[in-house]
Order: sequence, then C-alpha cells, then structure tokens
Amino acid sequence: MKKLVLLKFDGKINSEFHVTLEIANDGETPHRIITGKLPGNNTITQLLNTWHDTYRSRYGQLRIKNQKSKNVNIEALNEECKLKSQQLLDSFNAWLQSSAFTPIRSCLEQLEPESEIRVIICTDCQELRKLPWHLWDVLTKYQGAEIALSSPQAERGNRTYREKIRILIILGDSRDINVDADKQELETYCGEAEIVLLKEPLREKLNQHLQDNIGWDILFFSGHSRTERTQGRIWLNSHDSLTMAELRDALQIAIERRLQVALFNSCDGLGIAYELEQLNIPQVIVMREPVPDKVAQEFLKFFLQHFTGGKSLYISVRNAREQLRSLEEKYPCASWLPVIVQNQTETPPTWQSLGIISFCPYQGLAAFGEANAEYFFGREKATLQLVSAVYNKPLVAVVGASGSGKSSLVFAGLIPQLRRDTVNSWLILSFRPLKNPFESLAKALVSAFNLEDDDRHLLEAKLELQLRKDTSTLQTTIERIQTLSPDSQRRLLLVGDQFEEIYTLCADASERKIFLDGLLQAVNNAPFFTLVLTLRADFFSKALDDYEPFGKALQDYQPELLVRMSREELEQAIALPATQLGFQLEQGLTNTIIQRFSDE
Repeated sequence: MKKLVLLKFDGKINSEFHVTLEIANDGETPHRIITGKLPGNNTITQLLNTWHDTYRSRYGQLRIKNQKSKNVNIEALNEECKLKSQQLLDSFNAWLQSSAFTPIRSCLEQLEPESEIRVIICTDCQELRKLPWHLWDVLTKYQGAEIALSSPQAERGNRTYREKIRILIILGDSRDINVDADKQELETYCGEAEIVLLKEPLREKLNQHLQDNIGWDILFFSGHSRTERTQGRIWLNSHDSLTMAELRDALQIAIERRLQVALFNSCDGLGIAYELEQLNIPQVIVMREPVPDKVAQEFLKFFLQHFTGGKSLYISVRNAREQLRSLEEKYPCASWLPVIVQNQTETPPTWQSLGIISFCPYQGLAAFGEANAEYFFGREKATLQLVSAVYNKPLVAVVGASGSGKSSLVFAGLIPQLRRDTVNSWLILSFRPLKNPFESLAKALVSAFNLEDDDRHLLEAKLELQLRKDTSTLQTTIERIQTLSPDSQRRLLLVGDQFEEIYTLCADASERKIFLDGLLQAVNNAPFFTLVLTLRADFFSKALDDYEPFGKALQDYQPELLVRMSREELEQAIALPATQLGFQLEQGLTNTIIQRFSDE
C-alpha cells in the first residue's frame, strides 16, 4: 500500500526545529502522528555552502546563463566535488541521528520495506530545503521512497478533466545546449498528448499561451535559467529573460485551469519552484543546481519512460534519479539534482489520470487478477493470513459467500505476494474444473512445459487420459515439472478456482471421486506443493459430506474463511484505486457507496 509521510519542520537552522511526523495511507487521514526536535546546526550550513561553491566551480558553464569559461582542471574539481559532497552527506546523516530526533527516526524505520512512500519535507527554511534528503540513511533502505519539498502553506484547487492530455513545451535560449533533444524525447514518449511547441518565444506569446482557455496539464521548459535569491529567472531567447514574478498573472490562470505538473529541465531551479509554490501549483520538478546538458537529457528520457509507462510521478523521478548514478564518475552529484516540489494538499497525477479517464480500475462484478493487482485494496489482512496458510499447509481452501472476493484474494492478493518472495521460487498454475475437470487440470499442468501448439495439444490429451486412469499421475507430473527448474526446491502452487463446479458441472460422482483422489494424493505426497481451492460457502457442507476422504482433508487443514469486509476495508477498496491513478473521490461519495452497499 502507498504511504504518505509528512515531515513538518518549524524553526531555524541556527537554533532548533520542532518536528511533526504524520504517516498515512496515501489518500487517507494520518493514522500516526509523532513529534520531536532537531537541534540547530551551523556546521551543516557551512558544509552546504562549501559543497555548493565547489559544485558551481565545476559546473558553472552548463545550462545556466552568464558564466565565463575558465581554464580548470576537471579531474581535480571532480574529486573535490566528490569529497565535499561526502563530507556534507556524512554530517547530514549524523545530524539526523540526534537523540531528540530519535522518535521520528524510529517511527520511519517501522515502515514496510516494500511500500511506495511519498516523503514530503514541509518547511520554509531554505537551508533545509537544499540538503540531500534523498540520501537520508533511514530512507535509503526503502526502494519505493522518494522525497519532495513543500511549503507549510498550501491550498488545493478544483480539478478539471480534459478530453486529451495537453502539454505546453517552451524551448528557450539554446545557446551552447541542445534543447531539441528534450523536444524529441517529449514527442517520443508523449505522442498521444496534444503538444504545443513554443521555440524561443516572445514574452507576449508566452503569456498568451499560458492563459489558454482550455488549459494545460503539463508545462515543460528547456533552456537557461537560474535562481536569484528566492526568485527564478528563465531565458526565453538570446535577448529576453523573465522572472516567475513577471509571469505570475499568466501562471496563476494556468494553475487555476488545473496545470498539474511543471517540469523545468534547466539549471538552478529552486527559485523557480519556490515562486510557483506560492501560486499553489500541484507539482514542480526542477534541477537544484547547474545541470550538465547530458544529465538533463538523460533524466528527461528516463522520467518520461517510466511516467508514461504507468509508474507514479514519485517513482518515475526516483527511477530516473537512480539511472543518473551511472553518470557520476564523469558528472559528480548528477543524481542529487532532480527535486520534486509538491503542494502537500494535492495528489500527484499519473499519466493515465491526466486528461480524460481512459482506464477504470474498478472491476465491477468481475474478479481482480494479477494484471490489475495494483488496484486491489481492502483485503490486506486476509492476504497476509492466506500467504501464511500457503506456507504452512499443503491444502488451503478459501471459503466465502458468492461474490465475497475469493478469486480476487487469490489472484490479486496471494499470487503477487508469492511472486515477490525473495527466498522461495514459485511456479503458479491455475484451473477451473468446468464440465471436465481432468481436461482442465491437464491443460494447466501442460502449460508449464512451454510446448509448441501441436505438441501441447498432444500432451494435454495424453495427460487427461492418465489422470483418469491413475490417481498418482498428478503427483508424478508435479515432480516432473519441478525438475524443469535448476532450483531443486522450487515450490508449485496449483489453484483450483470456483471449485464448486466439481459439484455443479461434473455430474458423474465416480469421476469426481477419482479426480479428488488424485488431488489428495498430490497434497499428501508431492514435495514443495500447495493446492489452493476457492469454494462458495453454500457448497462447503457438500464438500464435507459428498466424499469422506476429501471431507476429512478439509477438516485436517482448516479452511480460510473470507468474511464480509469491514467498513474500513470497504473505504480502502473504494477510495484507493482512484488514488492509485492520481484521483480523489468527491467528499461524501465513499460514504454514499457504502450506504447503498449496506442497504442491499
């Protein structure tokens, strides 16, 4: 489940910060609030300034304007930059181990390692905002964690949905840099969007387009920029530059018309982000320092690749940042540059949520499967219980009322968890009995051999006959399948979904007993094998009484009973799929749906 971590710092770097930590499931109110303190630290400010000066001496000629070329020893500057960055990082992490800050740190260490975590640093202290939070040691163990900065003051706007994603691309002054490479990446990955390109525009034309009546989803700038104190300036062309203050009115209109993301792939962008933040823009992505042309191009490529490919905005930035590490031998601190500045009241959009909704995460009466498991919420507790049962029992029957979500729990809850198992290797096969359970089971088993069509059909027919004649066939086939893997202890999970069909569709009682005997022999004797069955509750007594050996097995291996979802679980199942796509439901809608559900 996605987590939102909000860290609020109130104070000054040279005195003391009062810190409040809030942890919530993304899209929900906080379920944990912790307070602590962080002592003032003048040393960290000095180290930050030293690193800043060293970095600028190395990168002063890149995507930032008005820098004279110098004769410098690049290798020496690279080593100096690496040294100063490490000194800053060591001091930063040591500072965050202060005893008064321990309650905050301890709470963060208890987060689930596999969670996607949005961490928002909420402060107006400029020194604090410039620190390398993405390398805070308490968060580096979380592969799904990414940092953003936020102002303490924020206001949420109303969301407008357009029929198509709209992107305004501004290619500014391109002297000594290749902004056309950015344009090509945008056109490659964002081809389904409506793109309007302004190349070295006059300020009047830029103002006019920012105030477009339809509005924009993404604003992209590539060119030269810099921060002047807390003010950002961009160069539109070789003779004209603008501060964000001079664009304030036009930007305010664009934001009111629900501009969602502004991406400035240019230098020294914290001033730009700070000014846009005051206008309550939902999200801004900038480079914190001067950025080498190659680094800017690579970041944009990897960010768009992940974002348009379905990853969240935060994970897309994180993944792109990780890709920049491979450039740091030549470009030290390249991965430090990208920064998200986030309106803390907003939910970051996904590519799919920009423009009109083209995908519905809700399955209606259909079951969730592996393909849409990321939208399966509300059954986390039941999933963990089922995972534990699968590891400890060779036969697991999931029993619940019709429509209770048994199949969803197995295919969207259990199976994705098993695939993430880093200790055990799992092969997962599934079947439904239908009218001929032997045929259905044979097809599931043969799928493990990856045969061409003719060979596959031949083996399916042969195996079906063997399953009918010899109840040991399933066990021996499982053992044969397991030898296909170099892992000698590969585990095999066989799912019999909608198992009540063995009673409703298989009319021959003698065939049913032979089939059940084959399953039971595998359950009792096949190594590293688990059979999971989903069974409607109104057929459970039939399963117990129809055939004694099978009924006894169900008694020996107590079934997992799937009960009705609690109100909290229903709220998660309704609200969180929308949150996953970057939407928030209207206030009161979740309660209305639950009430109608309860009335029925």
